[in-house]
Amino acid sequence: MKAVRIAMAVSVAAMTLLIPSATASADDGDTGASGALCPKNTVCFWQESDPSGPPDYKYYNPQNHTCDNVPGGYARVVQNNTPKSWTFYNEPNCNGNGQVLDPGHKENLGTVNSWK
Repeated sequence: MKAVRIAMAVSVAAMTLLIPSATASADDGDTGASGALCPKNTVCFWQESDPSGPPDYKYYNPQNHTCDNVPGGYARVVQNNTPKSWTFYNEPNCNGNGQVLDPGHKENLGTVNSWK
């Protein structure tokens, strides 16, 4: 009887350990299947117009980011996993037409060369 109680206690403890990790993965700020590829507090850039793999470039924690050229020179698809909206431009140095990408969105923006 004592062995059964110990086995049950171990099983309950093991199940309790699994619950926080499931909660953490559901609450990490990533969105959809591509969210696993673009972590929370990151702006991710793909040079392909229909990407299926990991981003070509990631910009981590851009809270104080000012105008800069897109990593790699250009991007077609951008995912914003930050709490802030960013504007992406079709010319270097934040010139040209700007397109705003709100938090939690992933969009094909055509070709963008800079952002702020």
